[in-house]
Amino acid sequence: MRQQGQLARSDDKKRNESIALAFIERMDYQIYVLKQGTKKEKPMIAWGRKIITLVTFFCISSSMSSSISGEVPAPPSLRHNLQVRLIPHQHFLQAKDGIEIDGAGKLSFMLASELSINEAHLDGKSVSVKGKDGHWHIDLGSYGPHKLELSYSGSFLPDPRTDTSGYNRSPRPVIGPDASYLPPGSGWYPELESGPFTYKLSVSLPTPQKAVAPGLLVSETEDNEEGGYYQAQFDFAAPTWGIPLFAGPYRIQERRHEPYRLRTYFFEGMEALSDDYLGLSKDYLNLFAGRIGPYPFHSFHIVAARLPVGLGFPGITYIGQHVLELPFIKHSSLGHEVLHNWWGNGVYIDYENGNWAEGLTTYLADYSFLEQRSNEMAKVRRLEWLRDYAALPAERDRPPRTFTSKTHTASQVIGYNKIAFLFHMLRRQLGEQVFESALRRFWREQRFQIAGWDELERAFSEEAGRDLSVIFAQWLDRTGAPDISFTKVDKRRQKKDGWILSLEIKQSAPPYQLQVPVRILTTKDPVEHLIPIRGTHTQVEIQLSAEPVELMADPDFNLFRRLASGEAPPILRDTLLSGQTQTLVLGGAAFQQQALVLARAMLDSSLQPNSTLEPEKPFLLIGPRSEVDTFLRTHKLPGMPEELAVPSSAQVWSQHTPQGQSYVIIAADSLESLEALLRPLPHYGRRGYLAFQGSKAVIKGNWPLGKSGILYRFP
Repeated sequence: MRQQGQLARSDDKKRNESIALAFIERMDYQIYVLKQGTKKEKPMIAWGRKIITLVTFFCISSSMSSSISGEVPAPPSLRHNLQVRLIPHQHFLQAKDGIEIDGAGKLSFMLASELSINEAHLDGKSVSVKGKDGHWHIDLGSYGPHKLELSYSGSFLPDPRTDTSGYNRSPRPVIGPDASYLPPGSGWYPELESGPFTYKLSVSLPTPQKAVAPGLLVSETEDNEEGGYYQAQFDFAAPTWGIPLFAGPYRIQERRHEPYRLRTYFFEGMEALSDDYLGLSKDYLNLFAGRIGPYPFHSFHIVAARLPVGLGFPGITYIGQHVLELPFIKHSSLGHEVLHNWWGNGVYIDYENGNWAEGLTTYLADYSFLEQRSNEMAKVRRLEWLRDYAALPAERDRPPRTFTSKTHTASQVIGYNKIAFLFHMLRRQLGEQVFESALRRFWREQRFQIAGWDELERAFSEEAGRDLSVIFAQWLDRTGAPDISFTKVDKRRQKKDGWILSLEIKQSAPPYQLQVPVRILTTKDPVEHLIPIRGTHTQVEIQLSAEPVELMADPDFNLFRRLASGEAPPILRDTLLSGQTQTLVLGGAAFQQQALVLARAMLDSSLQPNSTLEPEKPFLLIGPRSEVDTFLRTHKLPGMPEELAVPSSAQVWSQHTPQGQSYVIIAADSLESLEALLRPLPHYGRRGYLAFQGSKAVIKGNWPLGKSGILYRFP
C-alpha cells in the first residue's frame, strides 16, 4: 500500500495554525491498527479517515515491544533479524533480513515495489524467489525450522503530488535528510502472512542522524567524526505484527526512571521542551502503573516528526514538532498516548468484536484529568458527550460494539464518548474499589493477549460478584439512549411530621436497567436518592422531613440519556452532523465557490447544494453579511444575535427554525474573510456562536442551558 505525503516545511505558518486549532478544539485520537480479523487470522492493515484536516492521532493497537514485567505468551516460531542501513540524503535503504520460521511448502511475503531483492538464501543455499508487484513466494520444502536470508535495497522518495493529509489513508515510507519514517504495513521489510513474530533490528546511518524503533535498546554507538555512523540495535522478545522505524537529525535527551529509559528525540531548537516532556512522562507512567499495573515496556520515547501528525506505538509516540510546541499537549494528549501502552498496546483489541480501548482510554485519561481538576469540569464534559449524541441523526447511530475505529465525527460520538460514558456508569454503579479492581484484573489476565468486550465483561462481573451481562448488552448492542421523564407526581403531608412524595419515572421502550439519581429540593435541605428502574414505568414513594418543591432527575448528567428540553441548546454540530442538511450559498460566483469549499470541510456527510430553502430540513447558509440579513428577513428568521455585535470580519451562529429544524448561518464581510474561516471553523462544532477577525475566533460561546436535569416543579 502507498502512503501519500511529503515532509512539511517548518515555516508553514498556516499549517501550524491549523494544527493548533485542531488540538485546542478536538484533542481526540484515531487508531492506526494492525487489525485482527479473528484471533487466528493474520491481521489486516486498517486505516481510519482523518480526524482533522492535517492532524490525526493514532495508536498502534496490535503490536508490542518486549516486556519487562510479568509473564508473556510463548514467542511465535517466526523471527526477523534485520540489519538496515539508511542513507537519508539519497533516500536509500539497504537491508538484510534473516527470517527464522518453522514451516513447510509455499511461503509468501510482501516487499515494497520500490525495493529489489539482490540475494536470497534458504538454509544456507542460494535460491531464487518468484513474484511481481511486490508479492513474493518461495518453497520452504519439508516441515521444520528454516532460515530465509534476503538482501534487498531501494529508494523511498517523497511524493510531491500529495500533501500530508495522505498519511491518513495508507502508509508510505519516506527517507530523507530532514526525517525518515518507515511504517509497518508498508513493505519496507519482508512482511509474511504467517502471523505474529519477534525481531532484532540493527540500524546504521550517517551522523548526525539518529534512529529509533520500539523495543529494548540493546546497544548504541556513535562516531561523530566526518563520515562517521550512528548505530543502534533494538530487540522485541514478544509477539508483534509490525515494525516501525524512525530517523532524523535528532538531539537525544534521556532520563532514567528505573527500570525504564525515557527519551526525547527532538530536532534542533526543541531541546528546551525535553525536561517537561520527560518529567510528565514519568508522572504519567507512575499514575497509570499505580492504577492498572506495571508499565509493560522497557522505555517510553517521544519522537518529533516533521509531519503534522501523531502516531502511537508501543513505548513510542511520534508527534509533529509544532504540535509538541503547543503548551497544553503535554498536560493532556501526552497522557492519553502513554495510557495506550496499557490499553491497545499492552492488551490487544479483538476488532472482530469491537474496539473498547478508545473509550476506556478516553475515560481513564482525558476525562480523569478533567475530574482531577474539578467536578464541574467533569460535569461539563459529560454534558458535552450527551450534547454530541443529541446532535447525532438517528440514521447514523450505531451499536457501540460495532465500533472499530474513528472514520468520522459520528463514529467518535459512539466509539469514544458513549463507550467512555459506559465506564463512567459502571464506576458509579459498582463503586470505586470494584471498578479499579476490575481494571487490574483485566490487565493481569489479558496482558499481551487479544481481548474483547466479553473479557472485559467477565473481569467486571467477577470483581462485582454478579452477572453484568444485561448491563453490558443494553449499552453495547443497542442504538439509542433512554428517554426519562417524571409522571404522576404527588405529595401529601403525614399525620405526624414529614411528607410522602409519590412519583412515577417513565422511560422509553425497550427499557434499560438504570439507577436514576434524583435530587429533591425541599423547603429545607436538598435530598439525594438513587432509584433503580427496570421497566418503562417505575413507581416509588419517598419519605421526607420537609415539603418537596422541585424534582430533578440526573441533574449532574451521570446517565447516558436523551437530554430534556432546555438541556440541549443549538450548537453547530446539530446541523453539521445531519445527513439531510441542505447548503445554500449567496454572493457572487467567487464567493459562492469558496462557500462550497467551506461547506465541504464542515459537513460530516456529502454536500447537498440547494437554490431554495426547504423548511422541513436543516440548512447551512453561507453568504455576505448584507445578503444574509436579507435572507433572514425574507424567511422570517431572527437576525444576527446581539452576542456577535462586536468588530469582526465573520459571524457564525446556530439556531432552530419555528418548525424545530436546526440551522447554521455563516456571514462574512468579504471573500478574504470567508477564506480565513476554512482552517479554524470546522473545529468549533460544539459552539453555539462565534465571531472571527480573520482566522482568529474573537468570540466563542454557547447558548445558555436550561436548568440541569429532567425537571418537575410543584405548582
